[in-house]
Amino acid sequence: MIVGMDTNRHRHSSAGQSREAVLVICAVLLVVLFSATGFLTRAFHRKQATLAAEWFAQGNSSLAAGAAREALDDYRRALIFDPQNENYQLHLAQALAQLGQPDEGRAYLLNLLAEHPGDGEVNFELARLAAQSGDTAAAIRFYHGAIYGAWDQDPVGAQTRARLELSQFLVRHQDDTLAEAELISLAANVPEHDDQMHAKVGDLFQSAGDLNRAHAEYRKALTWAPDNLTAWIGAGMVSFKLGDYAEAVADLDRASRADRENQAVAATLETAGLVIAWDPFSERLSPGERAQRVGRALAQAIHRAEECSAAEPGQIASGLEALATQAKSQQRSIWSERSMTVHSDQVGPAMELVFKIEDAAKQTCGEPAGADAALLLIERKYRAPREGISE
Repeated sequence: MIVGMDTNRHRHSSAGQSREAVLVICAVLLVVLFSATGFLTRAFHRKQATLAAEWFAQGNSSLAAGAAREALDDYRRALIFDPQNENYQLHLAQALAQLGQPDEGRAYLLNLLAEHPGDGEVNFELARLAAQSGDTAAAIRFYHGAIYGAWDQDPVGAQTRARLELSQFLVRHQDDTLAEAELISLAANVPEHDDQMHAKVGDLFQSAGDLNRAHAEYRKALTWAPDNLTAWIGAGMVSFKLGDYAEAVADLDRASRADRENQAVAATLETAGLVIAWDPFSERLSPGERAQRVGRALAQAIHRAEECSAAEPGQIASGLEALATQAKSQQRSIWSERSMTVHSDQVGPAMELVFKIEDAAKQTCGEPAGADAALLLIERKYRAPREGISE
């Protein structure tokens, strides 16, 4: 009996050891399988990430080359392998916008904005889409989101670009009050040495009608870059509009020598020179020179009246003819050059008739050119200090 019991005990012990061995082996196999599965899974994910990155890089190359359609397909392939990648979604939205599919692009961007409301780049892209559609309120809101939002790279430069685009948008829509406010903030944040940006801001101030600030920005640009042609042209045009014709001539002469094909610069330079040469109110003139200029102005106005009357016969032109007759009569007596040299008090009345003729001719025959345009500018300059008109 004892032998039998020992035999049974031995059998049970062997069976227990066999089960333990099997469990150990199974555990080892499971560990190996889990490790292999994990390894394969990680390898699979790495392959997916690699493929996604390759398609994304290809999309960036296509977009940079102007092939937005190819870029769109590349970004979509990248998102197949990495569907949650927000950077890929952002670039996909940019490609959609370039392809004229703003609604789909906006949907991607709004989803991204919901996750990251302070993201500067997402706000920037939404602002551009709103600007393209003419939604002023949304464009301003999103541009401000970009200006005050977070940027991963070069935040100061990115915020400056956003404010510049907002200012350009407002100027295009002729919202000068809002544009001026944005431009003042923009100008305050432009690096002193960035002549190109100063010139751009000057152009925008000029378009918004703030000529003094425009002039200041052009001068800042020229301080750092004396060869900046855009700044020379801008400074000259603004000086002309402000009535500083001497400075306009100096600036536009330099611009004209650098860009001889620019007809607008050449025409404005010529007119500014004529204003200086024909102005009888210049303080530096002697009595004889002043009388000579008045006589020349009278002759020019008479010629303008006769030329306009011939082109527009009828009752309208008869008023011009009467003014020309009056000028001729006075020119032969008290408004002769000899008489006005002595009687300087007649310079004002004589020029008043010149201005009256030029204004009437403008109403009848349209905008003048050359000396006639210069005489109208002299009138504006002459009346401004007397009537409190700001130049």
